[in-house]
Amino acid sequence: MFQSIQMIVWPLVLATSVLAAEPAAVNVLDHAHSIINGDLSVVDYQGVRLLIASAPQGVAIQSSMDLLHHQRLINPYTQIVSMVTALHPSPTEAYNMGLGGGALSHFHLAQYPKSRVDSVELDSSVVQLAKKDFFVIDPRHAILEGDGFETLALQKKKYDIIWMDQYTPKEGPKATMSAQYLQILRDHLKPDGILIVHLGRAKSSKTFSETVRNYRSGFSHTIRIEGPAPSQAGFDPAPALNAVSYDKKPHKEAGVNLPEHVVAVSNNGALTCSRFWETAQKWTKEKLIDIQWPEQSHASSCEDLTQ
Repeated sequence: MFQSIQMIVWPLVLATSVLAAEPAAVNVLDHAHSIINGDLSVVDYQGVRLLIASAPQGVAIQSSMDLLHHQRLINPYTQIVSMVTALHPSPTEAYNMGLGGGALSHFHLAQYPKSRVDSVELDSSVVQLAKKDFFVIDPRHAILEGDGFETLALQKKKYDIIWMDQYTPKEGPKATMSAQYLQILRDHLKPDGILIVHLGRAKSSKTFSETVRNYRSGFSHTIRIEGPAPSQAGFDPAPALNAVSYDKKPHKEAGVNLPEHVVAVSNNGALTCSRFWETAQKWTKEKLIDIQWPEQSHASSCEDLTQ
């Protein structure tokens, strides 16, 4: 069965920069073993708390949290997903497939205080660490353990927003999804609801062409967004990743600088690239996000696929 787990993939990284005389400490706060995600570690590094999964297949950051401002979004994909969410006029009911450390939920509940988020997480160890170390407990935030699709199928209510991650730790990015799962998603969106899917990292959007076609079926509006390739400057999680990697050794970089890809579908006419760029400009001025695209790349970075 397809399991939807919130995961931001950081392939094994080699720290190649010259270290300062007193490098920032990597503080491992907590640890758990998971049959789904391997070894899970909670690590504080440079003012950021990371939930890291380590297994022979690789090392992955499942979530990142600013220790001073828990609601601040750090990862580019969460910033993109939240901007798309804002295209809904009143995103008060959100369904989150994959809890991780609760980054999307933190931000959403801060932006929309009257909203509610239902998060479903397959891995009980992730739930345990999130509750203990990532401050996800909130009366507006219901946390359920189980498969994201099975749990959604049992829900009687419909949602304004459904967030899901196309990546699974064992299978990698899925090219296709069964008609049964797609129907469950459609059945649980309100008429103007928006389904937002993090597809993963790739050099070109063509990698996900088949996936995007599947999601578009049955919806009048679709936008596909390619995030800017991450800069080498700024926060580098390599020391934290290498500290808890499966074999405790540094590894070669393999794709960490590739752009994120997101697709969103809806019957809501507000789901357009022009509205997305308006939100990006507004949120940049308000310092809600720090992800930036060169202006000349706007046309290729967000594509309207409206039927």
